[in-house]
Amino acid sequence: MTRVSVSEFRQHLHVYVEMVSKGETVQLVRRGEVVAELALPRDWRADALVRLRKLRGKAVLGDVTSPINEAWEADGADP
Repeated sequence: MTRVSVSEFRQHLHVYVEMVSKGETVQLVRRGEVVAELALPRDWRADALVRLRKLRGKAVLGDVTSPINEAWEADGADP
């Protein structure tokens, strides 16, 4: 990750845009604080599919609608 002042960024915009296009993240700093971050756009849908595929092997689906004939507590309330 690269940190650069806003004024430096303005002067060399093409350099930093090229860095971002190659996958680098660039943080813009003003008076020592990060005010913006530039990065490639994320494909949130693809990220979600990857997470779901990981869960597929771990999740166990069962009958969630049939009564279990057991008393249980919800939100700390008495049965």
